[in-house]
Amino acid sequence: MDVDETEMWKWCRESLGEICKTAEKEGIYLPMEAFTSFTTQVFNRVEHISKMIKEVGSPYLKGLADTDVMETTGKDTIHDFIRELGNNLMHVHFVDGNPGGHLVPGEGQLAMAEVLKELNNIDYKGYLGLELLDRRYVMNPEKALRDSLTWFEKHLE
Repeated sequence: MDVDETEMWKWCRESLGEICKTAEKEGIYLPMEAFTSFTTQVFNRVEHISKMIKEVGSPYLKGLADTDVMETTGKDTIHDFIRELGNNLMHVHFVDGNPGGHLVPGEGQLAMAEVLKELNNIDYKGYLGLELLDRRYVMNPEKALRDSLTWFEKHLE
């Protein structure tokens, strides 16, 4: 956080360029996620992800949207990620929140059904990851996964 943004951006671009060389050889895609401004000044908007993908120029560098981070920061929406990244959106951390919390879909206050609908509207074929980080799931992760599956079964009919 104490490094000039321009210099930090350059370091990230150079590092990701090198990492992508190996990813390309191995056939591995690298999704980048936006974080809050408490974490970094470099990647906290979808436009930052899109710009870095273009500058690095690797077909293996992709974008990742986190529903809870979007709501926590209030800077981007799923519509912004879809519009800005297009086919470069390959992973979504599909988690609920208040905002904050990374909860099972349906256990928070986020419009999860709307996000799922928007992804279905574009025939999204990427991954949906359940990034369930709330302490309540530590002792019974199987219940959290069952509850998530139940939510999806209800909303994918």
